[in-house]
Amino acid sequence: MGDKKLTFFYGGNFIKVPNLEYVGRDKYVLENIDEDKLSYFEIRDIVRDDMKLEFTKLYYRIPEVDLEHGLVEIKSDGDALQIAWHLIEHGSVDIYIHNGPGHILFDAPNVINEVNEDADLK
Repeated sequence: MGDKKLTFFYGGNFIKVPNLEYVGRDKYVLENIDEDKLSYFEIRDIVRDDMKLEFTKLYYRIPEVDLEHGLVEIKSDGDALQIAWHLIEHGSVDIYIHNGPGHILFDAPNVINEVNEDADLK
């Protein structure tokens, strides 16, 4: 307890060229996390209340694993428990905020996942 941190990445896009990356991102670092109190709702409230961001999905990356193989969607307290375990083991976990339309997951040159039809792709 005490020296753990969560790093939230937001405002970027997941791209795959050739490996999955999150580019164009901003970050928000939260230190002194008490892993015993971590829950899905606490993570959600950090994003909504502290960071003032809306989101469609939240993900975390398993420490020491690349995004391609270590990206996990956060959907429940069970996922938050896994994050807490990684905090105990590694001291830090990266969380990625997906903001829905306009954020594109693509494999150059073809789009392979969601695209906002109104988005300006220039």
